[in-house]
Amino acid sequence: MYTENVKQACQDCGTDFEITQKHLDFYDSVSPVFGGTKCALPPPVSCAPCRQQRKNSWRNERVLYKRKCGLCKQSMISLFSEDSPYVIYCNKCFWGDGWSPHEGFAYDFGKTFAEQFDRLLKVTPFLGTIHVNAENSEWCNRVYNSRNNYLSIIVLFGSENIMHGYYSISCKDICDTAMCQYAELSYELVDGEKCYNCFFSTRMRNCSSCWFSEDCTGCRNCFQCKNLRQKEYCIRNEQVTKEAYEKFVKTIDTGSFAAVEKLRKESDTFFLTLPNRAALVIDCENCTGANIYHCKDCADTYTFYESEKMQFCCFGEKSHDCMDCYGQGDSEFCYECQGFLTSNQNIFCNDCAVNANIGYCYQINSNSSDCFGCIGLKKAKYRILNKQYTKEEYEELMPKIVAHMRTTGEWGRWLSPGFSPHGYNETVAQEYFPLTKDEAVKKGFGWRDKDPAEYQPSSVDVPDDIADVPDTFTSATLACSDCGKNYRIIAQELAFYRHHKLPIPRKCPDCRHLARIARRPPPRLWERKCAHCSKNTLSSYAPERPEIIYCEECYLKEVY
Repeated sequence: MYTENVKQACQDCGTDFEITQKHLDFYDSVSPVFGGTKCALPPPVSCAPCRQQRKNSWRNERVLYKRKCGLCKQSMISLFSEDSPYVIYCNKCFWGDGWSPHEGFAYDFGKTFAEQFDRLLKVTPFLGTIHVNAENSEWCNRVYNSRNNYLSIIVLFGSENIMHGYYSISCKDICDTAMCQYAELSYELVDGEKCYNCFFSTRMRNCSSCWFSEDCTGCRNCFQCKNLRQKEYCIRNEQVTKEAYEKFVKTIDTGSFAAVEKLRKESDTFFLTLPNRAALVIDCENCTGANIYHCKDCADTYTFYESEKMQFCCFGEKSHDCMDCYGQGDSEFCYECQGFLTSNQNIFCNDCAVNANIGYCYQINSNSSDCFGCIGLKKAKYRILNKQYTKEEYEELMPKIVAHMRTTGEWGRWLSPGFSPHGYNETVAQEYFPLTKDEAVKKGFGWRDKDPAEYQPSSVDVPDDIADVPDTFTSATLACSDCGKNYRIIAQELAFYRHHKLPIPRKCPDCRHLARIARRPPPRLWERKCAHCSKNTLSSYAPERPEIIYCEECYLKEVY
């Protein structure tokens, strides 16, 4: 038993990281048992960021392609291009009864597990995008119980009319947003909760009719404000009368691209003169991380809601006792999993839902259990590499497979990067751990080269003011001012910009998404000193960043 934290060098990047007795106890609690034989999971050989990078290289969220369904042959939208070596089904076919998954292969102890899993991956049908009760949301991914959405990713719980949104929970009529809950009629809003009619703002709660603002709660009719609580009619944190505020906003031309860009730069400069909370941890007990709400006993956890005993986890809600997971809901005792719902005692799984006691699986769904190395199954049990076994056969064979994976160095680690079905630059890993093509290939990741046909010159000059944009603009091809990639403005988008008097964006949807993500601190903590009291504090803002950082106590005294 460890009596103190033990440091070891990360096998991937060389950085020292700690392993504690608490970690070892967790690995023991999720180690699978087969017929009374516990197959102990070893401590990780990589640091937490490298473990996340490895998982994220399997998660393409937003790079979409047109291709044909492998079963019905109809055109569909997919995370996998037409030239990829995989059998991809549309949602209707995949969930239908007109096909059967591949019967699988017997385990070959003369090959690595990854080689056999890759072979199965290339012959077994699986989903092109993930939609559950999604209506009129074809050009989207991970849409659950929502409708009428366009180019949006992770749209949840009754959201409607979302355009270019990322992680929208119960939102309506919003565009170009990220990490919003119960938001309506808003644009360029990041980390907004219960906000209405808010624009170009970040970390806003219970606010309405606010522009170019940051870290405000319970505010209305505020412009270029930061760290305000329960305020109304404020300009740059100064209280004004209702009449003065209304007179001021009438002078602002939000329909002009040049005017909006000037206001954004002015706001960013002003905000740097005011303190930032070291890390956004709201209504939590004994937690470290950032952007976590109503949680307890969580460590190094980011963008999480209503969860307990999570560690090294990102993006999720209503879960407990998980470690090294990314993108989850309503799950428990899971380790090194990604993109999963209603799961229990799962390890090293990707895009699996409503399962228990499965390991190293991909897109396993619908009350499956006791499966290992399986792909594309529903309501399955006692399967290895999709091959059916009896309970006795399964429990006898699995310890032998684990022993073999120990000899190949695969047991207790995510699959090697080169087996991912996506290019590194197509995945979430590129957002959090950006690499050049040469760097990615050197580390063993795949890469997808740009298609020159998607990088043509703009067919029109974009008017500065929305008032000068004609109806025919929806037929134009635009070129991103950052990366040069082509994009279009659809009719619903143009109507939204006109209604709210907003200019046509000059960047493509992907570059706009990256700019919004950059407005959030990364999922990592640094040791900082409070700029007010000099106390040591953990912060999601790196030491080299220009923001003024206050510890939680000093920040609360400042704003209340």
